[in-house]
Amino acid sequence: MKMGRPIVGIAHVDRLEGPGELKERLRGVLATITGEMSVEEACTQLRVGPSRLHAMRREALQGALESLMPQRAGRPPRVG
Repeated sequence: MKMGRPIVGIAHVDRLEGPGELKERLRGVLATITGEMSVEEACTQLRVGPSRLHAMRREALQGALESLMPQRAGRPPRVG
């Protein structure tokens, strides 16, 4: 038996702050990446076409990648 925290998966989205509609879209995008949902199923659920879903997925992944960029170490300089 494995010890540790249970796997939460896509439910991590529920812990984020933001509108429910955006969380639904993110869950749908992530579900296509993990294979939990086909592109067709996600399109139906989110009421978008395949090209829009692919654009949303690309934008979400690009945003995630950019948020992981290294930042300057330390506290920001004091202004004023």
